[in-house]
Amino acid sequence: VFALSKDSTLWHKRQDDENNWSSWLLLGPGMRLAGAISAVRGADGRLRVFARGSDHAVYYASQLAPNSNDWEAWTCFGGEFQAGPAAVVNAQGFVEVYAVGRDAAMYGMAQRLHGDELRWSDWNSLGGNFTGPPTGVLDAEGFVHLFGRGLDRSLQHSAQRVPLPCAAVAKAVRSGEHPSAL
Repeated sequence: VFALSKDSTLWHKRQDDENNWSSWLLLGPGMRLAGAISAVRGADGRLRVFARGSDHAVYYASQLAPNSNDWEAWTCFGGEFQAGPAAVVNAQGFVEVYAVGRDAAMYGMAQRLHGDELRWSDWNSLGGNFTGPPTGVLDAEGFVHLFGRGLDRSLQHSAQRVPLPCAAVAKAVRSGEHPSAL
């Protein structure tokens, strides 16, 4: 369970294997966050948390090991965002993160494989005109879908168009494209 306190700091509580709850643990003392938190479990079993800072940049923290109370320090992914972030684990097990920029466009970044090393892409504009935070989901066929509220208050939807086998992910890494754009 994650919760933002009145002073905009993030707290975490977890259940152990015997169904007992831990005490509340502060993630990143001094880090001030704004808006909703997005958390996903990566392919390696570790939780990853994404949040928008009070400076409007997106920040990221990850457990050091699965089911651990120990977390990495916050990493700034930069950007100037009015809403989000939303994270989703794609069909290949890579984490994708989406947020709405101050220009109302949707932006995305994703984990990418560079040789044997996993790295984060830069932010890429996906266009559009949005207000409020996005939501990302993975459907039964393994496609990522993004939802958000448009400037006219309508529901906006964007879907991954083709499957991403490992070869396509490798092609995206080489070409610099965002995997969701393939």
